[in-house]
Amino acid sequence: NGLLRLPRDWRHFAVYRAGEGEGKLASTPVRGSALARDGRVWLAGSAGMVELLDPANGRIEHALDLRRELPQARLWSVLERRDGSLWLGHSQGLSRYLRGARRWRHWRIGEGEDALLTGPVRQLAEDADGALWLGSYGGGVQARDAQGRVLQSTVPWSGAVTAATVRGSSSTSVSLASTSIETG
Repeated sequence: NGLLRLPRDWRHFAVYRAGEGEGKLASTPVRGSALARDGRVWLAGSAGMVELLDPANGRIEHALDLRRELPQARLWSVLERRDGSLWLGHSQGLSRYLRGARRWRHWRIGEGEDALLTGPVRQLAEDADGALWLGSYGGGVQARDAQGRVLQSTVPWSGAVTAATVRGSSSTSVSLASTSIETG
């Protein structure tokens, strides 16, 4: 378990493995990654750790430990929005971290007024209009505003959403890939 990075010289992969100390990942496997606004890469490890990889020098910064907030959550996806907020998709739902205020907000699957769709949040994307799109494994696709309020929900007719692609413009296009489930 670990992470492979292909440096600019394209000669050899850099390998990052789990462990303690410099150049080590606190949580493997890495299930989600996203570009940070400062050019580094957010890494979401399955055991609840969020890290930042600097591709220029290969250094890893242990940024957040979600295990205190949601002890049983397995991270699946990460996204830094244009406003600087960090969003995490996980086995229990969706979380937003306001970095400046050091404040969390959690949305759990099936709970509350703006409930999430069924299944872990596996994909996150922000469109050109600022809507946050999330793909839930087995549940569908949902769009939310910056405060996390539901704007739109789409549930597949059968199967599970396994990939979601969002292209933003004045009109948003969402592509879904799903698998069909036969019963009977």
